[in-house]
Amino acid sequence: MQNKKIIFIILLSFVFQNFAQGGWFDKKIKVSECYDYPHQSYKHKVEKLRSLQIQGRKVSLIWDWELNLKDKTAKRITSFDGVLDIEEFNLIVTDDYLLVKENSSIGYVTTSFDKKTEKVKTTLNGYTNVLNCNFD
Repeated sequence: MQNKKIIFIILLSFVFQNFAQGGWFDKKIKVSECYDYPHQSYKHKVEKLRSLQIQGRKVSLIWDWELNLKDKTAKRITSFDGVLDIEEFNLIVTDDYLLVKENSSIGYVTTSFDKKTEKVKTTLNGYTNVLNCNFD
């Protein structure tokens, strides 16, 4: 009976170690592979953007976020026409939502992250765009 308890404790410690290494207890969320209407998937969006790029149009292939819940900071990683940019913002944290507010040169931008539905809503000058994303 004692051996079974020891084996159970060892197995349980391995499980928690794997969860910790897999990011289950991290205070960070990576938001990536976002797409919106009319794209049916992230893959479809990338195919369309690459097609435009081949035609000589400038496109943004990367629009990812790294959200640090502990430090309450958000980093937006973008690539427009091959130029990588990383900007950092303050992050407002609630149980269900995360919010970034930005006063940019093109207007006041609010980006909200819904942790339950894994959707990102960006509002700029009254126009709202809703994206489906992966939250890791």
